[in-house]
Amino acid sequence: MDSARRAPLIAAVPKMLFPFLVILPGMIAIAATVHGGASGLTLPHKAGQLDYDMVVPLMLGKYFPSGMLGLGLNALMASFMTGMAGNVTAFSTVWTYDIYQAYIKKSAPDAHYLTVGRMATVVGIALSVGAAYITNRFSNICSSCAPSSMRRCSPRSCSGCSGSARAAMARSPDSSPARSQRQFITV
Repeated sequence: MDSARRAPLIAAVPKMLFPFLVILPGMIAIAATVHGGASGLTLPHKAGQLDYDMVVPLMLGKYFPSGMLGLGLNALMASFMTGMAGNVTAFSTVWTYDIYQAYIKKSAPDAHYLTVGRMATVVGIALSVGAAYITNRFSNICSSCAPSSMRRCSPRSCSGCSGSARAAMARSPDSSPARSQRQFITV
């Protein structure tokens, strides 16, 4: 029983390091582009703002040699596919066993639950593709609540920004896109 209790704790330690894989490349890209791209790395613009979604591919293309570039791109694709497979499997399992079997149809043969799980997989993938197309219209979390002409958070209406970012924008006399971009970086 002790090993059953220890296994999740041991598995949680490497899982806690994954945010650094997301945060660290973004921080490196911000540092590399601070002085107008003096390092040679410049991020593309999307809807008047820097496109941070392209940080890892741009850094791979800039700093990796040819053989390592192929390996790095394959690793990115493999990690994406693994993550998506895990999410789809978790969605299907939770729907089939924890919701459908527990509350909707309690006594059915296993073949029925297998069919329901397969349908849940297809529906889950369709929902995620639809959600991806919807969220692709927004450049960041605050784009949905700000007027399209401003492309930055409204201090009173956006719940996606932190309080310090809202306060900085509310007292800012300069509303240029470059000024608002610096606020997001420095706040």
